[in-house]
Amino acid sequence: MKKINNKGYMLVEIILAFSITFILIYFIMDLVIKSKNKNDDLMVETLVKTDQTIITNKLMSYAIAETDRFDCNSLKNNITNSTVKYDGKTIDIVSKYAKIDKSNVSCSTDLGKVSIKIPIKVEQIMDENFDVIIDYKYAIGDIIAPTCSLSVSGTTITATYSDNDGGSGIEYYGWNETKNGDKSNSKNINSVGTYTFYVVDKAKNESKCLVNVQGTKTTPTSETVDIGGANEYWKTGGYCSCRGASTGGGYPVSEGACGSWRNCSCPGDMWVISNSCTYTFSNYYCNSGDLCNTNRCCTTNNGQVIECSDSSYTKINDSFCYKIG
Repeated sequence: MKKINNKGYMLVEIILAFSITFILIYFIMDLVIKSKNKNDDLMVETLVKTDQTIITNKLMSYAIAETDRFDCNSLKNNITNSTVKYDGKTIDIVSKYAKIDKSNVSCSTDLGKVSIKIPIKVEQIMDENFDVIIDYKYAIGDIIAPTCSLSVSGTTITATYSDNDGGSGIEYYGWNETKNGDKSNSKNINSVGTYTFYVVDKAKNESKCLVNVQGTKTTPTSETVDIGGANEYWKTGGYCSCRGASTGGGYPVSEGACGSWRNCSCPGDMWVISNSCTYTFSNYYCNSGDLCNTNRCCTTNNGQVIECSDSSYTKINDSFCYKIG
């Protein structure tokens, strides 16, 4: 076996030294790169968390100041991938390392609570949560609207109304659609249309009640009769008295019948004691050729019926009908 000479030993030592040096350089470079990446991540995290804090604090201040008037549409409609605005004012432009997920922004003001979520994503630090989340509950106050009801008597509509227990109190009641001006709980019906009563409390909650008014319709009425013979042209009236003998010796009096020619007929063997029978020309009129089967037919006008056009309405008078609701 051949031994390595001095030159061989020297070459091995050089190679070994170079390898150790390379490993040390690689290790140092790796430490430097890792340190740089870590520093970069720390810088990005600091920048984005600063943005998160600015947005959170500013939106919270708006929520506190505006209570139940916070406008979610003003927020959601003014968010881009990099900018958050409210009421036209820029709140923050997020770091260039971050991106707002605007498609998943949420905002609501239900039941006295402002709830906001603005997702912020950072590509190089995906395991960190930088979302802006706000849940601010303010004093609810009066959120219950007052109540009202209407009744109709003759041509007068009368409204009754009340606020809820512990409510803010009634600010306006009346018939003005602008909900201001003269207050009144009664209204006179003088035309067709819709009569609307409004009631508003001091917290601006409002209710309304309606009465719909329609005109009436008029329908003529008549009666058709078969007059038969000529005597039916006459109307009889008056009074006929009769008297007769009885087995007990008395003379009972009975009512007779008036005939069509002012004659009086008595029942049985009784005789007429007074005759005030009369006749007048009938109120029936006939047109030549009017027939009822084989006999003459005549018609009398019984006047007219005035009623509501819609059966769900109630008649007020000959001019108007109403329905509440």
